[in-house]
Amino acid sequence: MCGTADDYRLWALTVAGVTWVFVFENYLGGGTVGVSFVMDNAPSIIPNATKVSEVKQVIEARRPLMVDVSVFAPKEVVVVFWLKLFPDLPEIQQAVRNELADLFRRESEPCKLLLLSHFNEAISIAAGEVDHELVEPNKNILLANNQIATLGTITWQW
Repeated sequence: MCGTADDYRLWALTVAGVTWVFVFENYLGGGTVGVSFVMDNAPSIIPNATKVSEVKQVIEARRPLMVDVSVFAPKEVVVVFWLKLFPDLPEIQQAVRNELADLFRRESEPCKLLLLSHFNEAISIAAGEVDHELVEPNKNILLANNQIATLGTITWQW
């Protein structure tokens, strides 16, 4: 292991609870690497300072000497939904919530464009959904290299 992006990813994944790692070569210029990660099975996917320190220690022990590594928790971008759903029933609301949560698990990562059409698609494939109008968000969401999007509250109105 000589310090490729995959190496940094594997090193971070050796730390208990780390489930998804993002590696940025030349993060702060030449000879630098940025490493960010989330913890899908924790109460919050955003790691605390103790976990960031633990991952940093693991990587520092293995990284090439000439590389400066920044390990950091991503900043959470909470995406709030306002949605008109038909039929507006509790079990269909839960199906929509589950589909949107799955979409965020699959597609939310730093430097990613979250597409409005994918939000609409996730809602449309929810079991029992016949029709909907997505009021908010009303545009694509571009995440910076230090951000991760999470599903926020959903306001239902018809």
